[in-house]
Amino acid sequence: MEKQVQHNRQIQMKKLKSYSERMKTFLVVILLTVSPLIFAQNSLFIPLDVLTPYNKGTTSFDGKPGENYWQNSDDYKIPVHRYEQ
Repeated sequence: MEKQVQHNRQIQMKKLKSYSERMKTFLVVILLTVSPLIFAQNSLFIPLDVLTPYNKGTTSFDGKPGENYWQNSDDYKIPVHRYEQ
Protein backbone atom coordinates (compact mmCIF):
# COMPACT_ATOMS: atom_id res chain seq x y z
CA MET A 1 0.00 0.00 0.00
CA GLU A 2 2.83 2.36 0.90
CA LYS A 3 4.58 1.64 -2.39
CA GLN A 4 1.41 2.34 -4.33
CA VAL A 5 1.02 5.72 -2.62
CA GLN A 6 4.65 6.61 -3.36
CA HIS A 7 4.24 5.47 -6.93
CA ASN A 8 1.11 7.63 -7.33
CA ARG A 9 2.98 10.64 -5.86
CA GLN A 10 5.84 10.10 -8.29
CA ILE A 11 3.42 9.98 -11.20
CA GLN A 12 1.72 13.15 -10.00
CA MET A 13 5.09 14.90 -9.62
CA LYS A 14 6.08 13.85 -13.14
CA LYS A 15 2.77 15.16 -14.46
CA LEU A 16 3.29 18.46 -12.63
CA LYS A 17 6.84 18.80 -13.95
CA SER A 18 5.65 17.97 -17.44
CA TYR A 19 2.82 20.47 -17.14
CA SER A 20 5.19 23.09 -15.73
CA GLU A 21 7.66 22.56 -18.57
CA ARG A 22 4.90 22.77 -21.16
CA MET A 23 3.61 26.00 -19.59
CA LYS A 24 7.12 27.49 -19.60
CA THR A 25 7.55 26.52 -23.23
CA PHE A 26 4.13 27.93 -24.09
CA LEU A 27 4.89 31.23 -22.32
CA VAL A 28 8.26 31.54 -24.05
CA VAL A 29 6.67 30.93 -27.45
CA ILE A 30 3.94 33.50 -26.72
CA LEU A 31 6.51 36.00 -25.50
CA LEU A 32 8.68 35.54 -28.57
CA THR A 33 5.67 35.83 -30.85
CA VAL A 34 4.09 38.87 -29.23
CA SER A 35 7.17 40.90 -28.25
CA PRO A 36 8.03 42.06 -31.79
CA LEU A 37 4.48 43.30 -32.16
CA ILE A 38 4.64 45.20 -28.89
CA PHE A 39 8.04 46.78 -29.45
CA ALA A 40 7.72 47.35 -33.19
CA GLN A 41 8.29 50.85 -34.44
CA ASN A 42 4.94 52.31 -35.43
CA SER A 43 6.24 54.98 -37.77
CA LEU A 44 9.46 56.31 -39.16
CA PHE A 45 11.21 59.23 -37.53
CA ILE A 46 10.38 62.51 -39.25
CA PRO A 47 12.74 65.45 -38.61
CA LEU A 48 11.16 68.55 -37.09
CA ASP A 49 11.95 70.77 -40.09
CA VAL A 50 10.09 68.33 -42.33
CA LEU A 51 7.23 67.76 -39.86
CA THR A 52 6.48 71.48 -39.36
CA PRO A 53 4.85 72.02 -42.80
CA TYR A 54 2.62 69.00 -42.17
CA ASN A 55 1.48 70.44 -38.86
CA LYS A 56 0.82 73.85 -40.41
CA GLY A 57 -1.20 72.26 -43.20
CA THR A 58 0.90 73.68 -46.01
CA THR A 59 2.03 70.22 -47.15
CA SER A 60 0.32 66.85 -46.99
CA PHE A 61 2.13 63.60 -46.16
CA ASP A 62 1.97 62.46 -49.79
CA GLY A 63 3.85 65.61 -50.90
CA LYS A 64 0.92 67.46 -52.45
CA PRO A 65 0.06 71.00 -51.36
CA GLY A 66 -2.07 71.07 -48.22
CA GLU A 67 -5.13 73.16 -47.32
CA ASN A 68 -3.03 76.12 -46.15
CA TYR A 69 -0.63 76.08 -49.11
CA TRP A 70 -0.04 79.45 -50.69
CA GLN A 71 2.29 81.14 -53.15
CA ASN A 72 3.40 84.70 -53.37
CA SER A 73 2.33 86.37 -56.55
CA ASP A 74 2.51 89.89 -57.81
CA ASP A 75 2.30 91.81 -61.03
CA TYR A 76 5.56 93.60 -61.54
CA LYS A 77 5.74 96.72 -63.69
CA ILE A 78 9.34 97.43 -64.37
CA PRO A 79 10.08 100.58 -66.31
CA VAL A 80 12.71 100.01 -68.95
CA HIS A 81 14.51 102.81 -70.76
CA ARG A 82 16.54 102.27 -73.84
CA TYR A 83 19.38 104.58 -74.52
CA GLU A 84 20.48 104.89 -78.09
CA GLN A 85 23.98 105.88 -78.97
